[in-house]
Amino acid sequence: MGLNTYLNFGWKVIPFDPTNKRPLFSVNQAVFLSKEQLKQNFDKYKQEVNLGLITGNASGVFVVDIEDKESLDKFKKRLISLGVNISFIPSVKTPRGTHYYFKQSLLYNSSDFSDFEVYDNGSCVLLPPSKSKEGFVYTWVKPFIDF
Repeated sequence: MGLNTYLNFGWKVIPFDPTNKRPLFSVNQAVFLSKEQLKQNFDKYKQEVNLGLITGNASGVFVVDIEDKESLDKFKKRLISLGVNISFIPSVKTPRGTHYYFKQSLLYNSSDFSDFEVYDNGSCVLLPPSKSKEGFVYTWVKPFIDF
C-alpha cells in the first residue's frame, strides 16, 4: 500500500523525514489540504521520505500503540469488553511493537483506550512502507481493503 491508497481512504498523509520521525510539512496546515495538494507535498522532495498519517478527526482514525506483552494482554481484555476481536483490527508492525488502527465511530473511540498510548487529534504515526533510521520497515500485519 502506498500514498495513493491512503489518500483514497480520505486519510491526511504528509512526508516525514526518514532520519528522525518528524514531519517535513506543517501538520496544522495539512489538515486543510485536498488530496491533490497533499500529493504535491511529496513531489517536491527529491530524497526518500516516510509516510506520516495525521490521526484523529483529520483522517477519522485513531491508533493504539502496544509495545509489550503486559500491555497486549490488557489491550486484548479491553477489546473483549468492547465486543471486538483483535484478529479483525488493522495493525502495523513497528520497531518496538504494534499499532492498532481504529476508525472513529459511535461504537468506540480513543477514550475507551485512555490507559494506553493513543495517537488521536494532533498526533501522527508512520505508515507502511516507511523505514526507521535503523532500517526497520513498517509493515501491515492485518491489512484492510476499505477503512
